[in-house]
Amino acid sequence: MGHPGESDLERSAGIYAAVIFALIAGGRANHDPWPPVTYIDVAAWSSAGPVAVSDVVTSPIPVEVQQRISAALAAHTEVRFVDDPQSIIQPGGQVRDHGVLVTLAPVPASGRPVEIGARSYTGNLGRTSCTFIVDGTGGHWRVTGTTGVYATS
Repeated sequence: MGHPGESDLERSAGIYAAVIFALIAGGRANHDPWPPVTYIDVAAWSSAGPVAVSDVVTSPIPVEVQQRISAALAAHTEVRFVDDPQSIIQPGGQVRDHGVLVTLAPVPASGRPVEIGARSYTGNLGRTSCTFIVDGTGGHWRVTGTTGVYATS
């Protein structure tokens, strides 16, 4: 497999940034829904979206991709990647620092558009999961729609 190339890193980060933007801001540019801190699980989970997955696969999000995501979202929220998502959930079920916890599915190795499952958690009553359709090239990707269930509790 070798070291992921610059274009792969840029592609993954562009896709993830678009997904996180849609997951949190929902495409609403006219208000500020961003939490002060967005925690992101360093592992990408194939089960992140609303669709049940029989064989759950996890793969780490490369550090270079993490750095690009942080930079892309820096104007909106402080991004922190966490190894142990449970560590930021407080006893009452809220996320530390009034933040949100985001879990992302792995980015497919090639092709466009791609479908990426993602979920956010802000507390006991704040869960959203969705599969986003993302299209673009290089580092420039945007969510063009969603597929399947948009689950909120």
